[in-house]
Amino acid sequence: MTVKFKVMPDKRQKKLVNKTIKAYIAAYKHISAYIFATRDLNQVRIYERLFYGLYEMYGLCPSMVKCAIGTVMAKYKLVKEINAVWTHLSFSNAEFFLQWKKDYFITENKVAFRTLNGWINIPIGYNRAKKYLDRTWEIGSANLRRGTNKWILSISADKTKHTISAPARIVNNDKTA
Repeated sequence: MTVKFKVMPDKRQKKLVNKTIKAYIAAYKHISAYIFATRDLNQVRIYERLFYGLYEMYGLCPSMVKCAIGTVMAKYKLVKEINAVWTHLSFSNAEFFLQWKKDYFITENKVAFRTLNGWINIPIGYNRAKKYLDRTWEIGSANLRRGTNKWILSISADKTKHTISAPARIVNNDKTA
């Protein structure tokens, strides 16, 4: 299931988020050009070959580089499964993907996530999605994207399975002793 939050950044936060999104898009294009040219879909090899360049050219921290590589690879793998023709993918959408507890987390009425300039806390439309943050849901990766005059944070969430707890005291019922 996907839970959507309206994100309400102020002007300073919008600039930071826009700067981060531009860096992600540039990194996506860089990774895409490499994968298209080499047809290499091995994450470890791509990470080894592109990490320092992505880190230095676009200012992405290690978790952002890993997430960017994973995002582009996933799209290429999907295209490869669906389409027999090897196609160069372009990335221009104003969005980026975040990993729970590494790149973002949510407090009562704010989302905190990593930008190129460090962590920021942005108010969110919390009331509608409040029930998904009551610890009975497993929160997953997120996608922050800019729409027309609004920002949306889409988060994957699954209802956690309740496990049966062990009894407090075990009684031996063996009559052979």
